[in-house]
Amino acid sequence: MKKFLQKIKTKMTYSNAVGAFTLALSLSLMSFKFIESRRAPADGWYDITITDPMDTENETKQNLSSSPRSTPPPLQDDEQCAQNENDGNRCSIHLSFNPSATSIPTTVAQAQSDPLVTVGNDAREPD
Repeated sequence: MKKFLQKIKTKMTYSNAVGAFTLALSLSLMSFKFIESRRAPADGWYDITITDPMDTENETKQNLSSSPRSTPPPLQDDEQCAQNENDGNRCSIHLSFNPSATSIPTTVAQAQSDPLVTVGNDAREPD
């Protein structure tokens, strides 16, 4: 009987240790996901889509892409979106985010009015 009780005690201790480990691992993974979800959006160049071709300079009608471009627009290019010397519609804009920021604005107007977003240079299409 003594051996039987000792086996039960050992199994319960082992089960408790496994349970505690599983709980600790679960809490760690959940906190990591929470921290990752609170990370500020990436700084970079965001493409712009004009939603009203009759009102192209209206920043409320300049929608931003949901993620930054993999490369910035070229400095000069008279055939496509470029950072210098083009006078057409805005096609991309550089945004920098405060570490407290949690989301990307949907329009240039929202980016301009958000204190957690710094709007930098823009790029334009050829005229």
